[in-house]
Amino acid sequence: MEQFMLSLPGPMRINSTFLFVLVVFIVLVVLLKRFYVDGYSDVMEKRQDIIEGAERKLKDVEALYVEKLAFFESELKNARVNANALRERLVGEARRERESIVAHARARAGEKKTQVEKETLEIIEKEKKAAGAFVEKLAAGIAESLVGRKIS
Repeated sequence: MEQFMLSLPGPMRINSTFLFVLVVFIVLVVLLKRFYVDGYSDVMEKRQDIIEGAERKLKDVEALYVEKLAFFESELKNARVNANALRERLVGEARRERESIVAHARARAGEKKTQVEKETLEIIEKEKKAAGAFVEKLAAGIAESLVGRKIS
């Protein structure tokens, strides 16, 4: 091996400087690994753990969102059903109330009509009697003027 080393050109021969640089390089690599690479690996692992934890929380929140959304949709559906039932009930009550008011108004109108017809018939009867008395007087007056004397 020594023969091989001697046959190499000067810069490629192993000497004490080369060994010193090799030792310093190995020490540097060990120190870098110890302080930089291991620390960087720890930071990257912590970062990955944080990301995974955040993803788990996100999945939990998404599941909760889906659950709450389903709950709110069912509650909204129930509220709509209840609102429709309430509206139908109120509309039914309003229709019954309207029919009651209309029936009451018709009854009052019928009563008024009957009262007005009765009063009108009474007035017509009075006017008939008055007209009859006037016609009798007029007839008596015409008869007296034709006969020339007073008729009793």
